[in-house]
Amino acid sequence: MSFKYFFLTSKGKKMEKKFKKYLFVDKMDYVKKKKPINCIFCDLKLIEDTLIKEIDDFLIVLNKYPFNPGHLMIIPKRHIEDIDELSEIEFLQLFNLLKFTKRILKKTHNPDAFNIGINLGKVAGGSVRHLHIHIVPRYNHELNFLEVTSGTRVIVEKLEDTFKKIQKEIEENQL
Repeated sequence: MSFKYFFLTSKGKKMEKKFKKYLFVDKMDYVKKKKPINCIFCDLKLIEDTLIKEIDDFLIVLNKYPFNPGHLMIIPKRHIEDIDELSEIEFLQLFNLLKFTKRILKKTHNPDAFNIGINLGKVAGGSVRHLHIHIVPRYNHELNFLEVTSGTRVIVEKLEDTFKKIQKEIEENQL
C-alpha cells in the first residue's frame, strides 16, 4: 500500500491526525496565514525572540518550527536571495560560522549527524526569500513514520531551553 493511499483510508485519516499533532506543531498555522509584505528575516523585531547571536554580517537564529531540538539557521543581515549574491568575504564568513555553529550544536545536543541545507526557491522548499542555511541535528533513534503511527510519543526540547543552552555555549566559545 502506498503512503498516499494509506491516508485516504479511515485508519489512515486517524493516523494522519496523530501524525500531524506530533510533527507539525504550529507550522501549519504559519504556512496558511498571510505572510508579511516585508522580509521576515530583514525585520529584526520579527525574529528577535529567536536571535541567539550576531556575528560579523550574519545572525544565528533558532528555527521557530524546528525539525529537531537545536535546529538553527544562519542568516545574512543584508537581504539576498541566492548564494551567488554573497561577496567572497561573506562566503568565507558564512562557512566559518557554519563550522562554528556545528561545533556548538555538537557540544549542546550531541547529535549523531547533521542535515545542513539551503533551499533556494519555492520549488526547492524555500519558504522565505532570504538566503539562510539550516543546521539540523539528527539522531540515530529519532522520530520516523513508523514510530509516529505506532503511538510512540515524541520527546521535544522547549525552544527556550534550546535557546539558553546554545547561547551559553556560544558565549563560552567565541569565534
